[in-house]
Amino acid sequence: MNQPFSIDWWATLNTGEIIEPGRYRGRNQSPWSCLKEECEREGKYIVDLVFRYGQLRFPPGANADGYWMAGSVEGVMGQPELMKTRIGVGRVEGDKVLITWFGYPQGVQYEERPATDPCIIWRDKPKPAVEVVEEIEPRQPEGLWARIKGIFK
Repeated sequence: MNQPFSIDWWATLNTGEIIEPGRYRGRNQSPWSCLKEECEREGKYIVDLVFRYGQLRFPPGANADGYWMAGSVEGVMGQPELMKTRIGVGRVEGDKVLITWFGYPQGVQYEERPATDPCIIWRDKPKPAVEVVEEIEPRQPEGLWARIKGIFK
């Protein structure tokens, strides 16, 4: 029997693969974060997504510019009747993420956010908002400190 807070999703990638959260079981990150890293590393992206919350199936829509997912659980230890879950799934349209939140016991809610959230898996990774003028070599704090001191002289 499905609990009201049982969650699943299936992501169809541009390669034709259908990915589900169980693929990433046993890792230290959320399945969504693992999928995001895999897509960025291997040049893959989501072409369709289906989300299941309890017995409700929700497709946020195919061929979005990107997809977003996050969630939270709140409660008081020893008082399960006070537990609240909230899982959001969304699609990027233009410069906004259109999110549908599923919560127990709150129900369904809708939200729009700017499409700047790190939880987005992009179809095409957007260009950085800041132009890189000078790259600093990693693991050279002395060189960085010298540059910072030089700025304030």
